[in-house]
Amino acid sequence: MIYVLIPLLLLLAVWVGAVYRSLRQLDDNIKIAMEQIGLQLSSRFRALEALLELLRSYGPSAQLVLPPPSIHALSTPAQVLEQEQRLAQAMSYVTAVAESRPAIKADKTYQRCIEAANCYNRMIYTSSLIYNDSVTRFNNTLKQKHFAPLAGLLGFAPREYLQFAPDAPVVCSAQPTPPTQPPTQKEPA
Repeated sequence: MIYVLIPLLLLLAVWVGAVYRSLRQLDDNIKIAMEQIGLQLSSRFRALEALLELLRSYGPSAQLVLPPPSIHALSTPAQVLEQEQRLAQAMSYVTAVAESRPAIKADKTYQRCIEAANCYNRMIYTSSLIYNDSVTRFNNTLKQKHFAPLAGLLGFAPREYLQFAPDAPVVCSAQPTPPTQPPTQKEPA
């Protein structure tokens, strides 16, 4: 009897360990994706900070102060959307001020910073897609019959998706930068 029970207990322990490792890896992928979103938000924040500093150099009207984003591996999608909304409002403010002052819009630093902020926005969108894909894989794995019984006991629960705003970009393509010097023309032979 004991010779049958020991192998069964070992088999059960191996199964529990395999399930835990699989779920832990999927959960870690979600955390990595969330950290990536946090990095992209921080980079966009720095670009917007530079834009606000540029606006201040053109006059005292730029008094907007942004709190830095604080997204980490354990942040929720609601926290990401809240911080993204603050950055979007700041970007709207910067754009409105620049539209009212053509000198700002023509400034090369403004153009570089606005391009950087837009680039980071596209990266946030891409990172959000990766996050949602990781959540889909995790949640689908939790529903599988050989994972479901242990998932709750091991402390794993379904995760929330990151819901995009209605005005989120649909296409995320990198735009080529124009050449800095015009192409040289060949002289006729």
